[in-house]
Amino acid sequence: MLFGVIFGTYSSIFIAAPLLILFRLRPQAATEEEKKPVNGKAVTT
Repeated sequence: MLFGVIFGTYSSIFIAAPLLILFRLRPQAATEEEKKPVNGKAVTT
C-alpha cells in the first residue's frame, strides 16, 4: 500500500503536471468560456 502511495504521488507530480503544461490545460481556460456573454434575452421568472 505504501508503494502505491509513493508511485501515485510521483505520477501526479512528475508525469501529470508536465503533460498539463504540454497540452496547455490551465484552470483559466474553463473560466474564460464562462465569462463570455450569452447571446439572447435573459429569462426572468
